Amino acid sequence: MISEKIIYNVFLKISRTQSGLPYRFRKQWHGFEETPQYQHVLRLKNFFSRNKSVDVNEFFSAPFTVYPGESGFDLAFYSSPKAIKIYTLAQKKKLFLSPDMPYHLNNIAKGLKYIWRFCQENNIKVLDYPKFKNGVHPICITHIKERRVSIYNMFAFDSFEGEILRCEPEALRFVLGIFTIILRYSVQNIWAVVTLKPCLV
Repeated sequence: MISEKIIYNVFLKISRTQSGLPYRFRKQWHGFEETPQYQHVLRLKNFFSRNKSVDVNEFFSAPFTVYPGESGFDLAFYSSPKAIKIYTLAQKKKLFLSPDMPYHLNNIAKGLKYIWRFCQENNIKVLDYPKFKNGVHPICITHIKERRVSIYNMFAFDSFEGEILRCEPEALRFVLGIFTIILRYSVQNIWAVVTLKPCLV
């Protein structure tokens, strides 16, 4: 579980650097629980604990992505529903970037590690990962939604398309939400990539 100290220091780093200011991590925590900031940090800790797929750095960076040139996003803002909406919007924008962009390449690398670890822990072959189910749907659908695996990871599996086609469309839309749109976009654009193409042919 992420600690209050990490949350505060990540906030401090991103809010200062995005404003072009130097920063220094807080090291002295005596009396911090009595400050107004502490309650906001506690709310953020609860949010991150409930939403483990949310990257703390990306969450604090989101307002600067959506509103470039703006500053002054304090902890009260980040602990509000508006900050969550802005984070969601920033994530949706990133999903439509080219697969060759660093954002996707980094997530693909993380996804490969996650798939390997998951298969080891569940004693299944990597090639069988798209077929592995936890209930009605392949578990990879849940992993994509939780951003543990990139949808572009799945195009390396010959069986992925067949598994998706076997899913009920309405149920798939319910589980994946925005990712059903991303799936169509990804299929249309995957063969235009340069960096990833050697992994797909």
